[in-house]
Amino acid sequence: MPQKKIDSNWGTAATALLPQSLRTAWADEPLPEWVARELGLTPGSTSAALDRSIWSSGTFVLSDRLRNFILNLVNARRSEIRPLNAFVQPLPYWLDLKDLPFSTRTRNCVVRGGLLVEADQLSEVTYGRLFDTWAMGVVSILEFICLVEARLERTITSQQNPDRSVTEELLKIILEPWADQVGPADPRFSDLIPAVPRATVFEILDHLMSEPGEDRGLLEQMAQAVPELQKRVRAIKALPLERQLTDFLRALSRFDGERLAALLDRFGWSGSPPITLEDAGSRLGVTRERVRQLQERISDRLKQISFLAYMPALDLALALLRDKSPISIANASALLKRGRVTEGNFHPGEPNCSCGGLRSEAARAASDNW
Repeated sequence: MPQKKIDSNWGTAATALLPQSLRTAWADEPLPEWVARELGLTPGSTSAALDRSIWSSGTFVLSDRLRNFILNLVNARRSEIRPLNAFVQPLPYWLDLKDLPFSTRTRNCVVRGGLLVEADQLSEVTYGRLFDTWAMGVVSILEFICLVEARLERTITSQQNPDRSVTEELLKIILEPWADQVGPADPRFSDLIPAVPRATVFEILDHLMSEPGEDRGLLEQMAQAVPELQKRVRAIKALPLERQLTDFLRALSRFDGERLAALLDRFGWSGSPPITLEDAGSRLGVTRERVRQLQERISDRLKQISFLAYMPALDLALALLRDKSPISIANASALLKRGRVTEGNFHPGEPNCSCGGLRSEAARAASDNW
C-alpha cells in the first residue's frame, strides 16, 4: 500500500522523531516492543533513542503506524508537557530561523504565533505556548522544534569541521571594493549582517579570519549572507544617483510617499537645491519645528554609520567633478547626466544633511572648485 504524502518535514531524515526535551523527559520509559522492533532498536530501548540517528541505516522509512504512535503519544501527554521548555538549551543568536524549510502550515502557525523571532528569544518558549498558538497541532509543533534542533546540530558540526570552501568564499569578499562600505549599521543591509561591534563587512571578516576558532557560528552566518549581500550590492550599483539616495533615505527614515519626497528635497538629495524648513513643512502640513525634528532624527541615525556608506554613484560623481573642476553648476549637472551617473539634471550643491558624510569631506572639497 503506497504511503500517503504528508506536507511536513517532520518524520524525514532531516529531523529527529522526538525533540530533545521530550527524549530527555521520557528517557527512562521503554518503547513498546513493536515500536522498538520496527525502528530497528534493541528491546528495552527508550524514547531517548528517537533522535536523528534513527535514519543512519539509510533504508529506514517511517510507517504510518509509527508516525501515528508518536503523534498520539505526544497528544495524549500534552497537559503533562505544557510547562516544559521546547528547547533544552538556549539557542544562539546567530541561528537563522527564517530560511528553515517549514511546511506551509507550520510556517503560517509560526508567523501567526510570533515565533519567527531571533533564535535566542525562543529559549523560554514552552509546549503550552506552542499548543496555544492558533491551528498549531502536534505535527507542526514537532516539525518546528525538530527542524530548529537539526539546523543547530548541523551548524555546530560545521563549526567543528569548517568547510574550506566557506573560508575561501569569505576571503574573496574581503577583497571586494564594497567590503569596507557595508555594515550592520546601514539599514539596507542590517537584516543580513549580525549586529556585532565591528563596523563593516571587511572588519568582521578580517577578525574572523585572524581568529578562525573564535566564533564559527558567526563565520557560518556571514557565509550564508554572502549571496544576498552580493545581490543587493549589484542592485544598488545599477541605480542612478537619485535612486540610490532615495532608497537609502527610505531605509534610514522608514518614510515613504510625500514625507519621503519632502525630506529628499529638504536634504538636497533629489537633484534640486535644498528647500527650506518652511517649504518642507508646508508640503507636509506640519510646522517648521516638526520638520527640523524629523531632520535631526535622521541626522542622528546617519551618525551611527561610522563608515562611508556604499553609494557607488556618489563616488563616481565626485570623481568626475574633481577631474573636471573648476566647473560651473550647469556644466556639472550636464556632465553627471551625460555620464549616466544621474537620470536627470542634478544640482551638485552642498546638501543640508551630509549623510554621515555620505562623502561630506570629499563633497566639500569638490564643491569648492565648482
